[in-house]
Amino acid sequence: MVAAALALLAAAPAMAVDRISQQTGFNARAWTLTQPDANGVRYVGGDFTSYKAWNTGNIAAISTSTGQVDPSFPKVSTWPTVYASVSDGNGGFYVAGGSNITADGQTRNGIVHVLADGSVNPNFRPVFGDRVLGLDFDPTTSTVFAVGMFTTVRSAPGQTQEARNRVAALDTSGNVLSFNPGSDGWTWTVEVVGTNAYIGGGFGTLAGQSRGRAGSVRLGARTNSTGTCLTNWDNADCLNAFNPQVSAWAVL
Repeated sequence: MVAAALALLAAAPAMAVDRISQQTGFNARAWTLTQPDANGVRYVGGDFTSYKAWNTGNIAAISTSTGQVDPSFPKVSTWPTVYASVSDGNGGFYVAGGSNITADGQTRNGIVHVLADGSVNPNFRPVFGDRVLGLDFDPTTSTVFAVGMFTTVRSAPGQTQEARNRVAALDTSGNVLSFNPGSDGWTWTVEVVGTNAYIGGGFGTLAGQSRGRAGSVRLGARTNSTGTCLTNWDNADCLNAFNPQVSAWAVL
């Protein structure tokens, strides 16, 4: 599970637009202030731990070479936290969080797509009924995989509500795909390996079968029908035999 204040440890390219600013002053109380010394410097003491810190919101892009915050990455705020992020393969990121996420002055529900130039993708606007806790992106199929607490997803505001029990897949325009291996409990993590997706969480069933906290589904061609498990989902055909039956509260 991604920490609440997630640092995207990638060297960000120089951008012309700064989308976040530095906060003025200290982040807590200052108790004492000296007179200026010979060089005009004052010494301040108190409860604070930073001064003029970057006002990043719940996520920050940090250069691996300099350790500096990239101010072109937008301020992303969501309640209660940012849970996950994943590269889109083109210099941008998909960021997951609560039902309402604000980024660069725009609102999204569950996932926001930040492009390489730091702007928010205006065409990616899916609406999740509850929090998104885990993400992965498969560049081979250009598919965004989302898991979490939600039971419904819309491709965009005003579109038809689709039942998706804590597991869903979307194309890069935000359209909800047929892929539908619903779980019966909070689902925390998803990772695509080849043509399979491995899913973990606090569930007891996946795709209608017993899968204690972890399971795997196919993404490729259907064996008894046309299309793929992404575009023409079937529980019996697309669920893998992988069944470790993990004895734990959840797989995170």
